[in-house]
Amino acid sequence: MVATLLQFPTGKTLIQFPTFQMLAGDYDFPLWFVREGIEQLKANEPYALCAGIGFVLRYWPFVTKFVNPEVDTARFNAHVMEYPRKFPKAYVDSVVEGYAFQLNEILDGLEVVMVPRLRRHGEHHAQLRNVKRMRDDMESVKQMLALLGQTVSTEMIDAKAQAILPFLADDHQQLTIIEPRLNTLYDHFPQYWWGVKGTL
Repeated sequence: MVATLLQFPTGKTLIQFPTFQMLAGDYDFPLWFVREGIEQLKANEPYALCAGIGFVLRYWPFVTKFVNPEVDTARFNAHVMEYPRKFPKAYVDSVVEGYAFQLNEILDGLEVVMVPRLRRHGEHHAQLRNVKRMRDDMESVKQMLALLGQTVSTEMIDAKAQAILPFLADDHQQLTIIEPRLNTLYDHFPQYWWGVKGTL
């Protein structure tokens, strides 16, 4: 099933947004991937929805590597991108605007985690994990936009993070819930500052 634009007599265009199953298919996936994908693709806001599409696009090869070795990644990427390629320009522009807003939100979040922990009443690790998830969402949107020919940058955020790495230490010891998404990211890209390694 591919994305369609439905034109009504009123002149309004209704965009068909993909569900998780429309994007990922009926393969065997880890439960965390299915749950997270379904949840992200429920979003009504353009940036958040595209973060969900980008999430499936990015993580799908990681979670299918062993259980679905016959799947062709290039063909899958082309399938996923059928949907955003049919989004109207105004919708894509809204995603880019959301990207700029999120960039500032993450920069602010990095400033917050530098505040001494005692002044934040034990909220340091939750705040830090939230910033890391936001950065991962941004990577999903960035990669999806790149496939649409839209160039956006995370250089400012990543440079800031590299400059404050001691404040970003996160080993799952302080938060008992291990996040498989950030754990999987670390397994494949340990150089990414927002990946978190834990024992699943």
